[in-house]
Amino acid sequence: MQHLLRQHWPVIAYLALLSLLRLYLMGHYELTDDEAYYWEWSRNLAPSYYDQGPGVAFAIAAGTALFGHTELGVRFPAWVLGILVSILAYRIAATIYGSNRAGFFAVLVLSLMPIGFLGGILMMHDTVQFAAWAFFCYGIYRFLIKEHWLWLYWSAAALVMGTLAKHTMVLALPALTLFLLAHPPLRKVLRNPHFWLAGLLSGTLLSPIIYWNLQHDWTGVSAIVHLPSARAKGNPFYLRMLDFLFFQILLVGPLVFVSAIAGIRHPKPLLMPAKQLLIIASLFIFCFFWFMTLRKTIQPNWVICAWFGGTILAGAWLADQWQTQRRLVPILTLLSSLFLISVALTPAPYLWVADTLGAKLGPEAIQTNRLTGGREMAAYVQKIRDRHPGAHVAGNRYQEAALMAFYLPEQPRTYSLNLGSRPNQYDFWERPEGDFVYLQIGQGTLPKAVTEAFESVEPFPPQIIERYDRPARYYQVFLLRGMKRQNAPSPGGISTAP
Repeated sequence: MQHLLRQHWPVIAYLALLSLLRLYLMGHYELTDDEAYYWEWSRNLAPSYYDQGPGVAFAIAAGTALFGHTELGVRFPAWVLGILVSILAYRIAATIYGSNRAGFFAVLVLSLMPIGFLGGILMMHDTVQFAAWAFFCYGIYRFLIKEHWLWLYWSAAALVMGTLAKHTMVLALPALTLFLLAHPPLRKVLRNPHFWLAGLLSGTLLSPIIYWNLQHDWTGVSAIVHLPSARAKGNPFYLRMLDFLFFQILLVGPLVFVSAIAGIRHPKPLLMPAKQLLIIASLFIFCFFWFMTLRKTIQPNWVICAWFGGTILAGAWLADQWQTQRRLVPILTLLSSLFLISVALTPAPYLWVADTLGAKLGPEAIQTNRLTGGREMAAYVQKIRDRHPGAHVAGNRYQEAALMAFYLPEQPRTYSLNLGSRPNQYDFWERPEGDFVYLQIGQGTLPKAVTEAFESVEPFPPQIIERYDRPARYYQVFLLRGMKRQNAPSPGGISTAP
């Protein structure tokens, strides 16, 4: 144990401090609406869901079983997975390049790039998928070292874990196949029965998703194929491609992006096939989604798995720069990442810049606004509930319904009316008729489909939540009386939630 501590004390000390900081931030910030939505899944465990598989729901259920239905309970799995991913990155980088310094810099890059730092705090399906991708790569890397078939089954289990969280994890299979085909000595793996048996076991363990879709007319598959956010927005393809690059650079930081590219060539590793695995897998994911922008708008977080290998390549290159006395480059890279994290956690720096330049930023431009206001909105909604005790609580979208379910006293059942909106998981759960205390986040009039569905609509005064002496969130509450019809058809038939 003393030898272990002495040899790896920098990364152990760093991860300990990082973990304490993340624990603090988990309780400091309120849940995002997406986190609250996945928490609702965890209260209604099922083989699959309309949007994705059950992985994130079961992870959150494990966290809330330990720490209750709190922010910490919801986010604790992200904290654990963040530590494990950092350890795997350290082990892979240190072994491939024969240097603990390379491993340490890989951990630094992974934890300090904005998407990596927040991934260890926020509990999203991307968090589980990213961890599964790291486990998948680790299994293949260990197989390249040991050539023991057990590691193929390890990677198969990781593939299942990631796909149960987010369906795009299946892209690991063509990425792995491309890597094996690119290396003639490794093509024999494709002829080995263990490779195919591991794949068969993976398909069997994914049967809950298939079963759920069979029961619901393949609505989950249809949701992925026809995601509204994946449709072209009317921009020319070259603007979508540039937009894709811009947001990837923003998610990881410009200097980390450049360092990852530089790490493709230098430094030379001790285990070249393992490095090539990281390069091929990362480039495959990155290029796959980049070329999809030729006809669709791609969400930046869809590419997150490409950055596990990217951070290792960037970390190794920065460690090489440090060792060769070119230390300004890694210092600037890490400082720029710290600045981006500070901007992500508190908008004060760029609010000051915007005010100095005379630019006006709306609440939607400040991403941290999504991490605040839930308790205040719930307190206001509860006052109206007290005056109308027979009314249910609802929003038209899942975002309002999920936030109120989490932050209202006793965390009651809430509902997404989903009138004229995109389907979501609430459509598969029981929805009563009657009166509703209805929350609408944002500015604007009540949707026509909502007003037409009720006998009367009573608006309450619009509310503003302020942060940093400026509006952070707008919302308004309505009392909807006498539902006339439910004109939000279920994509697969509404089932009663337990």
